Amino acid sequence: MFLLAFRRSQDLLDSNRMVLVGLGATAVATSLVTWMLTLGDVSNAAQALTWMSGSLNGRDWDAVIPVLAVALPLLLLSAMAGRWLLLGSFDDNTARSLGLPLRVTRPALLLLAVLLAAAGTVLAGPVAFVALVCPLAARHVAGAVVPPLGVTALLGAAFVVVADLVAGFLLPHALPVGVLTTVLGAPVLIALVLRSQRRTS
Repeated sequence: MFLLAFRRSQDLLDSNRMVLVGLGATAVATSLVTWMLTLGDVSNAAQALTWMSGSLNGRDWDAVIPVLAVALPLLLLSAMAGRWLLLGSFDDNTARSLGLPLRVTRPALLLLAVLLAAAGTVLAGPVAFVALVCPLAARHVAGAVVPPLGVTALLGAAFVVVADLVAGFLLPHALPVGVLTTVLGAPVLIALVLRSQRRTS
């Protein structure tokens, strides 16, 4: 996706193209997964659908420890890359003038984000809207231009834990946590985006 979104003529990564390429890749991958589920065993397909909704059911420390071994070094690298993230929030010309080597830092940060997302997805499946809502909420809480890593991580963890408790114990029927994060996260994301647009205007 990075290579498809990269504009060699301007030597930069077009974020709009990145989003469009990502949406196209997601549509293709979803179609392939749906096709494989129709060919598979019914019980295995049901388990796969639960995982694809994002679920913490049946997860214990035996499953968490291997993921921690991968995630902790990546989180440490993320903390060390805080200055890159801050400078990268500016437009390309400003970031370059401040000494940020975009050709190196941007692919490195994207790779770091992909690896962190993969570590979480292996354990719990794709828990939706956490990565979209929590950075925006952290930015509002901290009053910062770039969402602080620590505040974002705490809000994300709290959001998932609360959603899991509600989905597992407070509803008449237990649901995968990803279903509830979608139901709760979508309106919050819309509200945060509208609030940001009003502030900008």
